[in-house]
Amino acid sequence: MQTPLSSEDVLAALGDQHHGVLTTGLALERGIGLAALRHHESRGRLLRIKRGIYRVRGHPVTWESRLQAALFDSGPDAVVARRSAARLHGVWHYRHDDAIEVVRPRGGHHPASLGRLRETTMLPTAHVTCLAGFPATTLARTCFDLAGDPEPDLRGKPWRDEAHERQIARVFNDALGRRGLIMVNEVAVLAAIGGRGRPGTALVRELLKRFGPRYQPTKSDGESLFVELVEVFDLPVPERQVPLGDTNLIGTVDFLYRRHRVVVEIDGSWHDGPLDQAHDDARDERLRAQGFEVVRIRYGDLVLHPEAELARLRRTLQTRTCRS
Repeated sequence: MQTPLSSEDVLAALGDQHHGVLTTGLALERGIGLAALRHHESRGRLLRIKRGIYRVRGHPVTWESRLQAALFDSGPDAVVARRSAARLHGVWHYRHDDAIEVVRPRGGHHPASLGRLRETTMLPTAHVTCLAGFPATTLARTCFDLAGDPEPDLRGKPWRDEAHERQIARVFNDALGRRGLIMVNEVAVLAAIGGRGRPGTALVRELLKRFGPRYQPTKSDGESLFVELVEVFDLPVPERQVPLGDTNLIGTVDFLYRRHRVVVEIDGSWHDGPLDQAHDDARDERLRAQGFEVVRIRYGDLVLHPEAELARLRRTLQTRTCRS
């Protein structure tokens, strides 16, 4: 006969399921009464985060545990949103963002204080998915919400709108290129919740025009970083993912400065084997035979020495301009 679990074991199991966080309601559902909860709190086994929300001793405070607490605090219909959802989706710009942001349908009956809570009149089930065990807005809905929510540190700045548009354009580029965003899904979100005066509507419409069916997004972290650095160092904006050939296709290059006939390739950290090197050498030789200069930049060098790498590219472009 199986030995019944102790209340401490039940609480530990609940904590394991929810990043170390549990609620009074969850405990009651598992047969642990209020007196037992008070007892475990007095013994230090439960640490009160807020009335009705606890962290189980031994579980560290992490971004995930804070996110879970915010969801519990905001009610059963709340879902992860905006920057927090973008991090869960793996959007490159928000990969280290520690924001705790959730959304719930308008009309919640209690305030929430454990994260940034937004309320909305429109949160259809089609706009909600599950990511790493969390209910969260879909990638298309997340992009729309971010388009209407400039970064707090931009408030009051005269260049806020321009900077925000550039940032969201990079987010769309990443979402389209590597996170699985499908343009028709973004169009559907815009049709469902967009409207005159709704934050984000005008910008999303503009980006959908810009990122039309012929748009070529970047394909790697290195390429995304390169696009940002080109802007930071005020270099010309290159074409992306361009197929080049002689009598046959040579390959699709990461970036092309067509006027200068300069190709830029961003090599990832995995790009080290002898077969990779031989393939790159052969392809570069064919490109040079067609009059192109090939600049290869390793991702690690782009991260550690961006000034040097972008200065090298600038010199190459200047030299090619002088020759033309």
